[in-house]
Amino acid sequence: MHCIYCRAPVRYNRALVREHDGRTLAGLCADCEREQFGRVLRDGYADPSGACLFCSRPGGLALPVHRIDLGGGRDDRRETRGFPVESGTPRLCDRHAVEVFDLDAGTLRPEATLATYAVEDD
Repeated sequence: MHCIYCRAPVRYNRALVREHDGRTLAGLCADCEREQFGRVLRDGYADPSGACLFCSRPGGLALPVHRIDLGGGRDDRRETRGFPVESGTPRLCDRHAVEVFDLDAGTLRPEATLATYAVEDD
């Protein structure tokens, strides 16, 4: 995955994840995160309400940090990597995600919303 701003490889930093289906839409390197969000995300921002970072609208796009979980014991060598979305994960509403990440608004729509625009066959 590459950073959406500088196109450098994102080495386990942060991603923009569409919550309803878990699809990763973009990566964000540490330098560009600092440039776009300042210290807000690095200082442990947490809002369990799920509101957007910039407004009070519901945030359907999460900005989880990459996490590596190692197995419990000596013989257990399992490793889980990913961008887990939790209650305190920072979120953006669709409008601010389009502004901040310069994405096409259609990319952000959940499939349920897209289905409402489909022409019905009668």
